[in-house]
Amino acid sequence: MRIVELKSISGPNVYAHQPVIKLTLDLEEYCEVESNQLSNFNKRLEKLLPGLQEHHCSLQQPGGFIRRLEEGTYLGHIIEHIAIELLVIAGQDVYYGKTIHNESTGVYEIIFEYKTKATALLVAKEAITLVEKLIAGEEIDKGKLISRLKEQERISALGPSTAAIVKEAKRKEIPVTRLGVDNSLIQLGYGRYSKLVEATIGETTSCVGVDISCDKAQTRKLLNDMGVLTPRGIVVTKLDEAVKFQAQLNRPVITKPVNGNQGTGVTLNLENSAAIKKGFKRAKKYSSKVLVEEYINGSDYRLLVVDNKVVAGAKRVPAYVVGDGEKTIKELIIKLNQDPDRGIDHEKPLTKVRINDRLKEVLSKAGYSLEAIPSQGETVYLQQTANLSTGGIAVDCTDQLHPDIKRSAIRAAKTIGLDIAGVDLVTSDITKPLSDQGAIIEVNSAPGIRMHHYPSQGKSRNVAKKIVNLLDPARIPIVSITGTNGKTTTARMIRNILSEAGIKVGMAATGGIKIGDEVVLKGDTTGPLSAQTVLRDKDVEAAVLETARGGILRDGLGYDWSDIGIITNITADHLGQDGIETVEEIANIKSLVIERVRKNGYAILNANDPQVVAIAKRSNAEIIYCSLEENNLVIERHLAESKPAVYLKEGNLTLFDGEDELPIMAIDRLPAAQEGLAKHILENALFAIAAGFAYGIPTFIIRTALCKFGAELTDNPGRLNVLTNSKFTTVIDYGHNPAGYRATLNFAKQLVDNKLIGVIGVPGDRGDDLIEQAGQEAGSHLDRAIIKEDIDLRGRDKGEVAKLLKAGASKAGLEDIEVELKELEAIKKGLSEAEVGDVVVIFYEQGLEQIIELVEDSKFINHQQQDDEQKIS
Repeated sequence: MRIVELKSISGPNVYAHQPVIKLTLDLEEYCEVESNQLSNFNKRLEKLLPGLQEHHCSLQQPGGFIRRLEEGTYLGHIIEHIAIELLVIAGQDVYYGKTIHNESTGVYEIIFEYKTKATALLVAKEAITLVEKLIAGEEIDKGKLISRLKEQERISALGPSTAAIVKEAKRKEIPVTRLGVDNSLIQLGYGRYSKLVEATIGETTSCVGVDISCDKAQTRKLLNDMGVLTPRGIVVTKLDEAVKFQAQLNRPVITKPVNGNQGTGVTLNLENSAAIKKGFKRAKKYSSKVLVEEYINGSDYRLLVVDNKVVAGAKRVPAYVVGDGEKTIKELIIKLNQDPDRGIDHEKPLTKVRINDRLKEVLSKAGYSLEAIPSQGETVYLQQTANLSTGGIAVDCTDQLHPDIKRSAIRAAKTIGLDIAGVDLVTSDITKPLSDQGAIIEVNSAPGIRMHHYPSQGKSRNVAKKIVNLLDPARIPIVSITGTNGKTTTARMIRNILSEAGIKVGMAATGGIKIGDEVVLKGDTTGPLSAQTVLRDKDVEAAVLETARGGILRDGLGYDWSDIGIITNITADHLGQDGIETVEEIANIKSLVIERVRKNGYAILNANDPQVVAIAKRSNAEIIYCSLEENNLVIERHLAESKPAVYLKEGNLTLFDGEDELPIMAIDRLPAAQEGLAKHILENALFAIAAGFAYGIPTFIIRTALCKFGAELTDNPGRLNVLTNSKFTTVIDYGHNPAGYRATLNFAKQLVDNKLIGVIGVPGDRGDDLIEQAGQEAGSHLDRAIIKEDIDLRGRDKGEVAKLLKAGASKAGLEDIEVELKELEAIKKGLSEAEVGDVVVIFYEQGLEQIIELVEDSKFINHQQQDDEQKIS
């Protein structure tokens, strides 16, 4: 078996609307082998992974997959189910998968959903290895495999605190983006309303406050200065200083590192110099300075303060076991750790108890050893500190908190400067004022919240909701545009409309990413990574995203939901690429854009395109149809149902808003459409008008923006740019398929007084038929064609595309054809040959600025003047 490709797709995609792994696998000699043909394979697999018995498969009931296994199914399908089961064992809640078999190549596409990417990628490889070992009859160490997967999940999955915040954000339909792989850095929301959060440190949390909280001595001083009750204490660097302080107090003390956390290096209830020496030495391992404090007798409590309010309180109880008169303490710990709610570190609501020197010391001080057998009902504490990280448990006490204690906790958080803080205190009675019997011992940034969400006793408190409310993240409006042609111009028009309304727009399109009026990245930025760049920008108030087929297919969408989805048209461009063989398959890919429009949003569709109309039912959003035909049947049915549409009527681009018919503008007032001659640009304007209406932009602003659009070359660079001098006209366009050629050449032909000269080329990744059709389209319009090739041949041999274009142009009856493979040389040739009244159409690949410089170069005009003078003489 050979892995052809293994990748994760994190956004909504053509396979599922949730993140999936795509494993492309060549089964080689096992391509047509079924499970019932492999000796003892099924029985060993079922015994190894008994959870497979619960898989429904296509039979839609438990046991469905086992039945398929017994009847005989291909290994690609089996690997899909093994991967899902291994993810479940690792701790992920997943169930979706599908397997696609390309019978012509024997290659399988195995798709399965995931929650944590790193674990899922590992599972894909382990599933293959497992099948190979089962076929070979090799032994499989199931325990080792499961341990490896669980360890990867522990490392890569979000911790309980971050996971709770993410869950709450999703419940509120706030988009969530994980920015790290093995950390907890999360973006909530999009654009200017996005907020970063890591664990429980929010974007609004003071860095100074965090720094102060990490220094226990500084924290204690500031709290004392502000009248907050704290234990008496001193910072020392030498042992004799600690011993002297305890002697002066004549009370037990605790020692802890000045900059420790989670109870690390803390020793409690030290009553003599020998005990202080041990505690001092332990604290010194973690800090050069040691804090020695008065030991306060009482229970340990954690209060969570969010936005100057106490939102939860918990009593923290040190890890303990209860004897049964039979088991040793070690056996009782092992049993305790078997609780499914206990995991390593912070992966689960509780933490496993580690048997280490510190635990043995605590037991020894209490008169126990690991081999001791406590009597029935006897409680044995295993740690001095009550931190959950050392195995402690939490008991909710939120409703019992005395108002004075709440006020003290809030004052402590304010003093340190934290908007999210865990305030630790010790008191003998949480229902009485703190001044009577306790003190605040620490103020912590990044407080864990699992104790409040998953207390061992008492009521669960949804404190993640309070944190999300504090951060107040939100989404921004998203307009997503796909289709074969017209995406870029439509995106630019919509951007201009929103900008005219005073909205800071982030646009990702062919040509680059633009934030406001600034181009921040040049290139073809039509994929999900470019979309995410826009959505992470703090200045962006609305996103306009050109969404190309290739990006959708390879990596899914770069957003969760849009508010407006547009499909301009669907043609046979790109057939033969990425396994796509039919126009219907292309439509299926592009339909994802309207499937992921929110229910209260709009899907804007081309009423003239049967493929687009056919997929309209896939969207749950309201449909706005657009057409340049005055009597389009789809539009008429839509109007009859009082649904919005945009169409051409009596020379005006007209909007029906569901009640009234509103003429927006005469077609000759749109500069980009060249006095209404460029029909395809007018069609783009229909989509832009519809988007403006769907967004809620007043019609006069839509009209104003479109009346300006195209007046400058920079408004729509590379899209039907018309440059005219005293002799001839040049049309520059990015057209790269038959439909694009047809639209541009139909326009250009209306400008011709003499000859129509074309400099033509098509990307090499198009199919032979499509390239030849583009040549035919050119041949049916042009008087002369100069064929060039792109610098990027996209897998073709030099001259191969040119040969196909020439064959197509010749088939259309064009005889005046010349091949000049270098783009700039071909353009120079076309410009130098142009005579009075000619139109030169340039279908370019790249370097638009340089091409415009060539067109505007006076030597081409001068060259014609010399020719004219020679003809006269």
